[in-house]
Amino acid sequence: WRRWIQGGGGWKSTSSAIMFYWATDKEYPELETHNMFLAGRFKQSFDEIFKDNELPKEPSFYICAASRTDPSAAPPGQDSLMVLVPCGCIGAGG
Repeated sequence: WRRWIQGGGGWKSTSSAIMFYWATDKEYPELETHNMFLAGRFKQSFDEIFKDNELPKEPSFYICAASRTDPSAAPPGQDSLMVLVPCGCIGAGG
């Protein structure tokens, strides 16, 4: 396996993601369990990710508010949020 990778066995870098896990001291009632926020120019944003392997100038992102369906994810009146921001390859050689 290692020789295949080191020998250039055909791996091609693809998109990555930056993820944040936030515990907040208040609840955000405007968020549902799954929330998708698309950039105003989302086509350009996705081209920057998949064609240019870059962090988009105006990223789209996803927020999961787990406490909407799992009350044990956050204390009452607070939130537990996971934010995922897709971006171009951020690994070595990408």
